[in-house]
Amino acid sequence: MNRRCTWIEPTAMDESGMVPAVVQSHQPGDMFQLGTTNIVYTFTDQSSNEAMCSFAITVVEVDTTEPMVTYCPQSSTYTVPLGTSSRVVTWLEPTASDNSRVSPMVMQSHQSGESFNIGPTDVMYLFIDEAGNQATCSFVIMVIEIDNVAPEIIGCEQSASYTVSVGTMSLVVTWTEPTATDNSGMTPTVTQSHQPGDSFPVGMTQVTYTFTDQAGNDATCTFAIIIQAIDNISPIISNCPQSTSYTVPLGTTSRVASWTAPSATDNNGGEVTVTMSHQPGQSFPLGTTEVTYTFTDEVGNSNTCAFIIMGRSNSTLC
Repeated sequence: MNRRCTWIEPTAMDESGMVPAVVQSHQPGDMFQLGTTNIVYTFTDQSSNEAMCSFAITVVEVDTTEPMVTYCPQSSTYTVPLGTSSRVVTWLEPTASDNSRVSPMVMQSHQSGESFNIGPTDVMYLFIDEAGNQATCSFVIMVIEIDNVAPEIIGCEQSASYTVSVGTMSLVVTWTEPTATDNSGMTPTVTQSHQPGDSFPVGMTQVTYTFTDQAGNDATCTFAIIIQAIDNISPIISNCPQSTSYTVPLGTTSRVASWTAPSATDNNGGEVTVTMSHQPGQSFPLGTTEVTYTFTDEVGNSNTCAFIIMGRSNSTLC
């Protein structure tokens, strides 16, 4: 490496009053190579008397270039659960190279894998080469305490079924409301889709309670209210005959009996089936015979019409 050097040139006086002639080996502003170069000025007067001025120019190579840092991490934020005081943080450590091809010395404030407290921490790497040139890498590790735990629900109801008679459209239902606690110690807010004592229609209705803490974490309690309309009403019988007594002449063992058959209707308008023990017009023996009509609706509810046919012999003597 060459270097241009300058200097203030020397001068000379002579007792003759004449300016001496000068011969010099180099000029100010010349380029000089690394190493030492002798500079010589020779002053000669008219009588050939000489005087010399000599000095050395030394060019040395000086490293003024700082190391070059590679992979300096970015500042980063990390979270820890509420109540946690620190967190272990790791990163890819930076390196540095130098124009001298000798690895710089490194000094650092923290190590990757250390535990960092809540809040910001400045991390610095200082790289120093053999010439004392320095380069730094610095970044911030921020640890933030956050609540990411949902509230804990107590007493979430189970789904429940209720029945109403056919034709009933709704039913009032009550339950014990759930509650919730939170790790923060604060009571969560609650929103709910229904209140105990609300009227619920026939079918299934989903009831939802949502508990939210101050950090926005949610916990949900969900259950179903099922209202089923069932037919538990027996058919209504019309014209059930009254019990009847008949007499027959002495020596007769039976008699034909007739009546108007009863009928029945059902509350849901469905078909009603009937089974009977006897038909009108049948022959009945002496004594007591129970006649039954059983009416059954489509869901199995039944109702019975029963009456007595009593036959007795006329034993009156004239």
